[in-house]
This record gives sequence, structure tokens and C-alpha cells, in this order.
Amino acid sequence: MFAVGGLLFAAVGCTETGGEEPSDSDRDETAKADASAKPPKTSTTTNRDSGSTQEEEEGEVADSGAPDDTKQPPGTEPPTAENKAWCDARAVLQDRCQTCHGAEVEGAPMSLVTWDDTQATSPIDKKTPISGLIKSRIHNTARPMPPVAQGKLTTDELAALDTWIEAGYPNGTCGTPDVPEEKPTEKFVWPAECTKDKIFAVKAHQNNAPYPVRANWEDNVSITIPVPWAGKFSGEVQALAISPLTNNKRVVHHWILYAGTLNFITSWSPGKPSETFPADVGVYMPNSGTFQLNMHYYNTGNDNDELDESGAEICITDKLRPKTATTNMFGPIGLTVPPGESEAVATCTHNGSGPVTLITSSPHMHKTGVGGKFEIIRADGKVEVLDDSPFNQEDQTVRQINAVLNKGDKVRTTCKYVNMTTRVKRFGESTEDEMCFNFSRYYPKGALSCRSGF
Repeated sequence: MFAVGGLLFAAVGCTETGGEEPSDSDRDETAKADASAKPPKTSTTTNRDSGSTQEEEEGEVADSGAPDDTKQPPGTEPPTAENKAWCDARAVLQDRCQTCHGAEVEGAPMSLVTWDDTQATSPIDKKTPISGLIKSRIHNTARPMPPVAQGKLTTDELAALDTWIEAGYPNGTCGTPDVPEEKPTEKFVWPAECTKDKIFAVKAHQNNAPYPVRANWEDNVSITIPVPWAGKFSGEVQALAISPLTNNKRVVHHWILYAGTLNFITSWSPGKPSETFPADVGVYMPNSGTFQLNMHYYNTGNDNDELDESGAEICITDKLRPKTATTNMFGPIGLTVPPGESEAVATCTHNGSGPVTLITSSPHMHKTGVGGKFEIIRADGKVEVLDDSPFNQEDQTVRQINAVLNKGDKVRTTCKYVNMTTRVKRFGESTEDEMCFNFSRYYPKGALSCRSGF
């Protein structure tokens, strides 16, 4: 068992929203009261559609009884400074945080959608306000939010959040409700060969029912699942595409699927898309036996039991494509990660008789991992960098590469860590331990002789 382990919404403008439309008599009484309470002053109003401005001197505009087209409709005045602070901060939360911390959380312990969400107590320690956690995490250079792989907050985005924080986390009313605008998502299209009878589901279960996830619980569980297409095909089979099934986003942190116990097939973490393989490549799949689905459930802070059936749909064919790909696990075993910054490096030499083609790079570390590099060192000493990317346990991805590995070439896998604890972390299955792997797909299956991991 190996443990692995959120924006996409447009920023909205901020305006105060009014309630019930006031009557004419109410408007007259309000205007009289305002005129006696405040000295005349000039105010500038900006038309957000045309960009034009107009000035009027309060208390000096006579009411002719005719409609005044220059007045803004009630409820559309520019926000006060207090309102603007929250509106600007909310826009950043929508754009940069709500993939995981949305109305339906995805691998995260809390929502960051409404002002009330930010003022709630952290579901983790039951003491710290979530607003205080926001301040610490956006300035945490070692484990920032958003995760490193999603890009740092810009100077303007940080300023918007800091302004709101320094003002004391004020509430405000903006032009739209505290509900993120739903953006259309691109629907995954299966390859033409993937008819309904060739798409099979591999899902979390216990005793043929959805897997029970206890309240206030976090753990890694290993679920054995019979190969669902066993007996339906007479010979060897390949996968043409794999699409994740995320049944209960509230509790699923990530998962990994193995054929048997060690043959990596695929994995999922927040943001990871479906995969379709090149037209001449099919991915090895067993035609009998079992899968092992390793689930990382995260139900901390939730007082309710949950059920989950997450996993993957896999398109299977017995009309084999010319190239059969499989996955190798590059990386060291027996590593140690001391407090502070460090690296783990493993190198292996391809001694196979023929060339192999590497087609994906998927680094894998745990909580202290911050970056991964994947390189080929040619027999003549030349170094080719295939992948050099930030890493975050909560946002693991598969990157497409295309590199031919010849006999005598070396593959170098580097993992970068920032250990903010005071203890040395060692290789292990728990997310509190560490790992350093790169799950790389290659073809032809079986031709690679470079197993640094095992």
C-alpha cells in the first residue's frame, strides 16, 4: 500500500444590494433628513457600463417632480470601504481557493464561499478561526495556499486578502450572492471505440455496498476489487482511456489504483483530469485477478458518517493497439527527510536490449514534498530534463512527455522537500512519512530495465 497524497470562478464586481424598493414618500423623507444632517458635498458617480461620470451637489438639486435619469437606481451605489474589502477578498477566494474549498468541498475540511464560512471555527482543532488560518497559510512559503502547483497568489491578490484581514475581517454586501458562479466544464469524450459495453467501473465498496467513512476520521484504506471484465474477453486486453469517478468529494482526498498490489495503474487527486492515450498506444490491464484501490479518506471536522463509491471508469479493448504501455516506479527506498530543506535522488541505468519510450511523468511524495525533477542522463553525459515542476500532495498531476531511452542511458529522479517539523521523516506508507517516486508510463511493456524503486 502506498499513500498519495483547490478558482475556477470569475471575479465579480462589488456593489451594495438593496432590499425592498422604497416608496416616493420614503425617498422624500430620507432626502430631507440627509440634507439637514450633512453639509452639501460633491459626489462622483461612475457608470460601470459606459465609464462616464457625473457630479451633483447634494442638497442643491431641486425635485422637479419629473423622473431624474441621472440618479443611480437604489441598491447600486459603490460599496463602502468596509464592503469593498470583503468583496475584493471574496473575489480572490472564488478565483483561487474554491476548487477544493467550494460549496461542495473536494479533499478539504472546510468551505470558503461565504463570509460566515471564514468566521467559523476550524473543524481541525476546534479552536482557531478559519479567518486566522487564511492569514497564516497564504504567507506560508513552505506549505502555501493555494498549493504550489496551482501558482502563487499575485501581489494584488495577496494585497486584497491582507487588506481584508488587517481591517478585522469585515463583512459586506456585494453585487452577487455569496454563491460562486457555475462555470461550464468541458465534458470528457470517450474514444469512438469505447462503447458502453467496454466501459467498466472500479469503485470503492465494502460488502458490495458503498464504503462507510466514519465521522471525524482520516485514514488510508486498501480495498480489493475483482477485475470487472474478467471472463468477458478471451485474450490480452488494453485500456484506451481512464476517467475518474469522484462520488463523495467531501471525504475523498486522493486514491491510487494498482493491478494486484504493486503494478501502478492510475491515481486521482483534486483537479486531475481524465486520460485518453495516444492512438497507437494502449495501457496494460489484467484480464483476471484483482485490483487494489488505496483510498485516502479525509472526514475530519465532519460529525456525520458518510458513504463513498469513488474510483474510475476504464475503457477496455481486446483489439490491441501496436504499442502496449505500462508504468514504472522510479525513485529511492530508504530515504530520510530531515527538518528544513532537503532532496532525495535516485539514478538507475537502462540495460535493456532495445529502446523504450517514456510518455508520462507523475511525481509522488507526501506532505513535505514541494518539487520533483525527472531527467535522462545520456550515455555521453548530456542531461535532458523531462519534467521539473512544483509538487503538492493535494494536487498531483500526470504530465505528458516523449523521450526515448536507449541502452546505457540513466534516469534520474529528484524529490525536493521542506520539512517544517522537528522530526526526521523516513520512507513509509503513512502521509506523515515520506516517499519519492515518479510513476512514468512507457512502452513497450517489459522492455525497461531500470527499476530504481524495486
